[in-house]
Amino acid sequence: MAMVRFWLVLVALLLGNITSKCLGEDLPIGGPASDSFQMRVERVENNLQDPSGVAIRPGSTGKRHEVFVLDRGSGNVVRFYSDEPAKTENVITGFQRNESDSDGDHSAGGSALAFLSRSRLLVMGDSSEGTRHALRIFELPSDGESIAASESQQEILGRAHVDEGERSLFGIALDSERVYLCSEESPVAVAEASRQGNGLGNITAWATADSGGKPLGATCVTVNPRSDKRYVVVGISAKNGQESSIEFYHPGTAQRLLSLEIPLLEVAGLAYGPNSGLLYAIDVARSDQTRGGIYRLDARLDRGRQGCAAHLIAPLVRPRAMAFAPDGTLYVIVGNRLNDDRSALSGLYRVPGPL
Repeated sequence: MAMVRFWLVLVALLLGNITSKCLGEDLPIGGPASDSFQMRVERVENNLQDPSGVAIRPGSTGKRHEVFVLDRGSGNVVRFYSDEPAKTENVITGFQRNESDSDGDHSAGGSALAFLSRSRLLVMGDSSEGTRHALRIFELPSDGESIAASESQQEILGRAHVDEGERSLFGIALDSERVYLCSEESPVAVAEASRQGNGLGNITAWATADSGGKPLGATCVTVNPRSDKRYVVVGISAKNGQESSIEFYHPGTAQRLLSLEIPLLEVAGLAYGPNSGLLYAIDVARSDQTRGGIYRLDARLDRGRQGCAAHLIAPLVRPRAMAFAPDGTLYVIVGNRLNDDRSALSGLYRVPGPL
């Protein structure tokens, strides 16, 4: 009996450690969202038509950094410097353009960006034939030059792993060994591809013993940057009810370590602040636009059990992608159109931080 109590205590301590380390260090416990948490939001003025993905080029120093945006409206990946946001230049051209998408769907054209290295960019979206979803790797051209979307170094098709047919790939994150992908259309919460030199291996799914073949799909994924706590964190939008959830996985074994409900309608992005180590989320909240925005996720105790509180730091209508710069500035893509009047809402915003 004493041995059983020992293991129960050990498991409780482990889960509590996972929660505090994954969500951040020295977190406040509970409490309602407060205006005191809200930060200033700046619109980045440039000529983006319908952005869907954003990534910060690694290797930036100080406050000047390179911002790459996947612009579905123009069919291009563009770049600008943080201190000259109006001076955009095309880096990759000729992706499928999004002309008819009116509900913020991620699947047409492209959907996400991430850097495999300083010179290699991952683009998640349509395949080169435009008929399937794929992950493409591009060797970036020299400054002032551009390449065509057909000139990828590698293209890996996204496939379903439970039933037949293709599945869209949405979220993307990576660490030193793997790239993690997610799709809300699949019973598989996460898939991965191993890093192999300048390229990637095939996409394989993580086993989900508790899915029962029902869609669990994830809408976003991130990795805790702490070398000693590098959990994979997955966001799953609410299917029924009012709460989404976040799940923590071990990157090597794909074992689910912890699942927490979060008071967001449609979690669309997750990222750790480089300065604070805290976890931030965006809620696209299509069913209630008054709840859309950027939130800080805090650990809390709920009747003695681990829980999660969400503090609004900046209201935004339909945020759908996010990326942190090294100085703690947060860039957020805002969705394209409202269903009621199709009015243009596309844009890129930033929260100066540091966060």
